[in-house]
Amino acid sequence: MAFWLVIFVLLLVLALICLVASVAALLFLRPLTSFLLFVGFVALAVLAFLWLVVWFIVNAI
Repeated sequence: MAFWLVIFVLLLVLALICLVASVAALLFLRPLTSFLLFVGFVALAVLAFLWLVVWFIVNAI
């Protein structure tokens, strides 16, 4: 169980880092860099959600 939780928290932390980097890039760098970092944030957030869904399914079995 701890393995699933560690991976989930790690994905959330990486998603938050991408979000913060996206805002910083929007302020200091090009908009394309900010957009790509935001896409990375969305991808990691979706991956974390899917990981959580799989975790619940595995625990239900």
